Amino acid sequence: MIKPKYPLIMWSYDIAREQSPSLDNLKSLCEKSLLAGYNAIGLYLEHQFRYPSLPYNHGGKCLDPEDIASLEREFPGLLIIPMINLLGHMEGFLRSSGFEHLSEEPFAGLQSCPCLLETAELAKKILNDTIKSFSSSIIHIGGDETAKLGSCPRCKSRIEAISRQSEGDPKATLYADYFQPLLSEVIAQGRVPAIWGDMLLQHPEAMAQIPKETIIFNWQYFEDPAPTHAELQSAGFSVVTCPAFLSYNAGWLHLKQSEQSIFNHLNVLAPKGAAGICITTWEAELFGTFETWIPALMWAGKLCSNPKSPAIEGSPIGSSIAKAYDSEFPNCGARWATLMGIELPKTCPSFEFSRIRSGVKCRFLLYSNPFLLWLRQKDLISPGGEDALKIANEAIEIAPNAAYRGVAEFTKLSIEFCQVAEAASHHYQQFEIGPCIHQLSICRQIFDALEKVALSTHVRFGGSEADIWRCRAARDHVEKVIKRVRDFGDGSLGYRPSFESLTHPKFMPYDQGAWWLVNSWANE
Repeated sequence: MIKPKYPLIMWSYDIAREQSPSLDNLKSLCEKSLLAGYNAIGLYLEHQFRYPSLPYNHGGKCLDPEDIASLEREFPGLLIIPMINLLGHMEGFLRSSGFEHLSEEPFAGLQSCPCLLETAELAKKILNDTIKSFSSSIIHIGGDETAKLGSCPRCKSRIEAISRQSEGDPKATLYADYFQPLLSEVIAQGRVPAIWGDMLLQHPEAMAQIPKETIIFNWQYFEDPAPTHAELQSAGFSVVTCPAFLSYNAGWLHLKQSEQSIFNHLNVLAPKGAAGICITTWEAELFGTFETWIPALMWAGKLCSNPKSPAIEGSPIGSSIAKAYDSEFPNCGARWATLMGIELPKTCPSFEFSRIRSGVKCRFLLYSNPFLLWLRQKDLISPGGEDALKIANEAIEIAPNAAYRGVAEFTKLSIEFCQVAEAASHHYQQFEIGPCIHQLSICRQIFDALEKVALSTHVRFGGSEADIWRCRAARDHVEKVIKRVRDFGDGSLGYRPSFESLTHPKFMPYDQGAWWLVNSWANE
């Protein structure tokens, strides 16, 4: 068993979101992590691991126990912590045949049902496989974002029974009754259990049932972590404080907010007696491209292992991370990072900082209807959108390699798609069917270009393979729209469907009122 060095200076790699890094990729990251001052790495796995007990329910090109053994042999000074999830964030299992009945909601949500015996049995299989596959003394079993507690009929009945037996928060009991045996099993096998802290903070009565040997990972990406850190510590737990590189809500990476998040958490690391700090990274799918975050991660490791470094004193927030890119790519790295991480968010609302996932990424690719981006984010065809396009073009021109170029190309092509779709809609409204189809053919070519970027990222660094298929699905939809314009744009239905209607996947000839749109089930 490999024991931790406290305080933990670690970062977490979100492999669960469609990432499949090769063993060589991981070895390179481990080597760089040690050089940057990290003493641990967390591999956030969910379903993206070849669990021996679940041979038909793992992600495609995922890690296996032999990979972990190889990493542990080669990097004995680096604690490799498994981070799984055994209640919330079980979607990878719940959307697989054989596990769908475990969902708290039918074909919805991310959570399995804590009242089903089969859920606990699946969790034990995952947990035991994880303990056998990793030598780490710390086993992180998830536990976050279980907001659907008590939603299904079984859980509602259980909550009612708890309420009849005692006062207090029945969801706290439901949560603790599920996780306490799993945490105790980790302890029984000679390891130290860890869970995320958000649900304990929402349901503090659950803390009384959680073994005090448990390490709580307290993620607070938008708030001062000090009050919640103190609350968890006062309950008797060791606490790891968890800032984030804010990428899931960005065109690339929000440098100012990410740097501020790290500084906020550093403030509780030493004076508050934290067990450590974990820099979290999330969601490199949807053209996030993990490779381009590595210099930022190395900067964070050096900072966290030496928080009084004079290199950052007096620097504007965000600039320190940007400067770190020059150490790897002199003369262009910092400029590229400043363009994409500081200047791009200033251009228009579509790229500015928010607390939710990027609307550009979701509407352009995730929902298989790229015209949603044109329909809902008109700022991309405003002067602000033109400013963003200029930034993307400069970032492409100075990009140090294909990974950085691909990130900027995604931004550029998303804006250009909106511009071309807007031109197509104007031609359609003027009965100019030929010019409209010409513009739509350009939209189709955009996804040809993006597919090549996604394929390159997947081959080079195990990036999202789903992104390749998302590009194909988007291109296929554009081709359907071209056919619809050709078939129905002349008014042959007795009316001319609006361009918004024709571009929607649920368009149906002769449904002039688009009845699928007018009731609350429209998006089912």
